[in-house]
Amino acid sequence: MKLVSLGTLCSPATQIVFRRGQGGIVSPFSWQRSTPEIVLNTLQDDFVTLLNRDKYVYNIRKGYTHFHSRINIPNASGPYPITNELMVGELGYHISFAHSDPLENLDDYQKLQAQCDYLKKCLNTSDGVGYLMNIFQPYEWYTDAFVGIRKIIPEDCKFFVCRMDSEQNLAPELNEDNIYYGAFNIGDHTQRLVIPSAKYPKPNLLDKWKSYDRAHAYGMSEEYTKMVDKIFY
Repeated sequence: MKLVSLGTLCSPATQIVFRRGQGGIVSPFSWQRSTPEIVLNTLQDDFVTLLNRDKYVYNIRKGYTHFHSRINIPNASGPYPITNELMVGELGYHISFAHSDPLENLDDYQKLQAQCDYLKKCLNTSDGVGYLMNIFQPYEWYTDAFVGIRKIIPEDCKFFVCRMDSEQNLAPELNEDNIYYGAFNIGDHTQRLVIPSAKYPKPNLLDKWKSYDRAHAYGMSEEYTKMVDKIFY
């Protein structure tokens, strides 16, 4: 089984790469922060806008690069408005490239192109691929986007959406949208230890997650791992 992250945080990719040891190319949403609507629009757009570097602007305060979706998403509307104070004069949905710079770094841009090609190939594979997406907000806020994504994913491939910082639902079952839905809360993630993996193979290298690594702590957690096991293995 090949697992693919559809974002919208780093948790699914952390599970796939560090808990599962799945190497190689990842999807373009693996290490970015986005929204389900952005993911849907990017898939519907066949990645054209995502790969258009004219859409990128810099986050001055933190140095991140942001891709802004201009496809069917009014900048200041949606299930809830997102005010990004770190953007200069901008209000709306965005993808944050926190770990790369496809605007200034050609290698990073070529890697993004390869990631888009990889995800296209996965979406053209009828089985043997599973899709993961994590969210912090209620499932109901994004139902239309989830249904749209589910229609793009091949019918025989499973799609798992997990809400973090939420009520417990550790036994995900298929819902009426043909999507597996789970939810859990790890509490104080700074008390969670990094679990030995390909990146941290030795116990003496274990350390507590920092506060800005909350999404990673979720991805490495036993609770999330057991849900992924139940659905895909």
